[in-house]
Amino acid sequence: MKKLVLIYCIVFSALLAQAEIVFPWKTLKFVSHPDATLKVEVAATPSQKTQGLMNRESLPDGKGMIFIFQSEQHLSFWMKNTTIPLSIGFFDKQKVLIEVFDMDPVIGPVREETLPRYESSRPAMYALEVPKGWFAKNKIKAKDRFILEN
Repeated sequence: MKKLVLIYCIVFSALLAQAEIVFPWKTLKFVSHPDATLKVEVAATPSQKTQGLMNRESLPDGKGMIFIFQSEQHLSFWMKNTTIPLSIGFFDKQKVLIEVFDMDPVIGPVREETLPRYESSRPAMYALEVPKGWFAKNKIKAKDRFILEN
């Protein structure tokens, strides 16, 4: 019985810790494409970046998540516990798009070391995750720049 209570407490604590992560919302616009506007959740803290879009059931069109890092660095993302097909764009410190990757959910049990990694080809400071195909649909290409508004 004590073991069962301990297991329950551990699982409940983990779920509670996930539930406590709050993401502020901002509006993201592309300078050269004024109609390409997103409402984005901002992942700036380590816990927000770790949680990201994991365990979500959907991501509506027009929504996304922007990951903000302290400085430019080579960024690497994966689709651990993510069931939504996504596109990710990596941006430099001037908020200029470097490149875009489409990411598909991983089906079935997979060891972490075998999960595909999506890495920026050069140092980036921002990563933007959106529904798969959003960049192409909105004609957002390398060298396009975004701005964030409150």
